Amino acid sequence: ALPISLRVEAREALEADRGFARKMDASLAEQAGHLSRHMERDLLANHYLEDLKACVLLAVYFGDEGMLAAALPLLEGQVAEQVLPDGMHFECSPMYHKIVLEDLLRVAAALGAMPSGVPGWLSDAVRRMCDCLYSLERHANRTPLFNDAGDNVAKSRDALLACAERLLGVRPRFCDALPEAGYYLLEGECAGHGVKVVFDAGAPGPEHALGHAHCDALSIEAFVDGEPWVVNG
Repeated sequence: ALPISLRVEAREALEADRGFARKMDASLAEQAGHLSRHMERDLLANHYLEDLKACVLLAVYFGDEGMLAAALPLLEGQVAEQVLPDGMHFECSPMYHKIVLEDLLRVAAALGAMPSGVPGWLSDAVRRMCDCLYSLERHANRTPLFNDAGDNVAKSRDALLACAERLLGVRPRFCDALPEAGYYLLEGECAGHGVKVVFDAGAPGPEHALGHAHCDALSIEAFVDGEPWVVNG
């Protein structure tokens, strides 16, 4: 299901070749039916959310009101579960947090073009996720490496925040504590250098979805003038 979910987003680049685009539309319609019957409810977490995102985008693209009416409430339920009150994605991986934020921004872009507009639950989740992302990565020149995270996989902080501002007028705020996720942030100066410390004091993730957890409990990362200085190995 995940490849189908990602393949949907390539369609708009094919407008120049109408013959191929018609074949692609037919294939997408077939895959939409398959995806709606085979969503990753065994894995749940970001996989299931990715599938629901794709169903919403396909429903908007094909004008399928029935599919949209079925998929959107399920997506809303997953967003309520997966986006913690402090804005962190519940798998507590800074990298997957950005991947999920991109998913929700794509949904917001699609729904924003419809008469009903972007629902409040979605714009609120995006705002909280942006606050969290900004807080984690302010004065850091790369993704913090907690819970199966790496750099150059998800979209960058700056690209995501710029998109959220353009779509929804979001201006992120800094928070030094993300209590539900268990991340705590210290920022200050030492000998004329800017120092940022990210401390992980939280659970590794939801009990039913620990695939991205590793032994980082009580780990720290420190950045000096944006450069990583103490790295979670």
